[in-house]
Amino acid sequence: MSLLKNNPALKNFLDSAADSLLRIAVRFFSRFEIKTISKLKFIGTLFYYLLPLRKQTLIENIQKSGICKTGHEIELLVKNIYIAQVLNFFEFLWMGNLQKTKPLQDNFRFHGLDNLRNGIAGREGGVIISSHLGNWEMLAVICGKLGLDFSILIVERDIKIHRTINEFRSVTSNKPIDRNHAALKCMRLIKNKKFAGIVSDQHTDNAGVKNKFFGIDCMSTSLPAALSIKTGAPIYGVFMIRSADGYTHDVYIEPPLYAKDFVENGDRDSAITRCTQAVTDMIEKYIRMAPEQWFWFHKRWRADKTGISKGGHLSPKDGEL
Repeated sequence: MSLLKNNPALKNFLDSAADSLLRIAVRFFSRFEIKTISKLKFIGTLFYYLLPLRKQTLIENIQKSGICKTGHEIELLVKNIYIAQVLNFFEFLWMGNLQKTKPLQDNFRFHGLDNLRNGIAGREGGVIISSHLGNWEMLAVICGKLGLDFSILIVERDIKIHRTINEFRSVTSNKPIDRNHAALKCMRLIKNKKFAGIVSDQHTDNAGVKNKFFGIDCMSTSLPAALSIKTGAPIYGVFMIRSADGYTHDVYIEPPLYAKDFVENGDRDSAITRCTQAVTDMIEKYIRMAPEQWFWFHKRWRADKTGISKGGHLSPKDGEL
């Protein structure tokens, strides 16, 4: 890393080379049907046996969640996690095909689509929350294809390959926006009857509240709930799960949540906390449906300045034992 930092010419060369390779890969894989792409899942098995990146983090997170009962179940889940992430990568290279209607109709089933009818018709704005479950990049493209005026919060990086990735993310009407000053940007979107897309399943120190995920204390972003209580806008949970055949997908759209419904005795701060817990519970529900498709590589439960310990429990200084 220090070599790249001290050699801008080399950094630019590698960035341009990676960008060119990505564009070539997209042109190549976009020629195939998604069913053909699914046959590449064997590469995930190779990663499991030959290059098990961050395997220990996977195992630790799975053990914390309690989702597996035996070591054999953990190993099988870890193997399937590598397979799912490999399929995500190749589907990303393919997803430009979703500009066409037929691949969408042939390979994706929608559940609860009527919940979004006002948003699709442009009669309301709001917040769409999701998680790193299934192929979340492709899900954002699908939301744009459905007709939502939709912007997704991302971490912007000023490098060529990242600008190209954003170009591929925007093949339908969805638009990536940098998450700096996210609250103000999202409020403007909602005011203009547009939607802000927020992935809400990662640890956060900023604008976070304490809640429980798989029964363990953690920090979650309060932004969806705060936006809802400030604007009155709905929060829709939208999730996608890959089927056992490896190439068809089910998209689930939850009925809207409103943070105002969680207000008791005029306490808006507590309402934000309770609404955030409801969002986290929703995310957990879908992860339990297909745990192998969630991004377990992230350190969801961690120690930080809030006093949450590595084991996921609040420390005594929080006054909660």
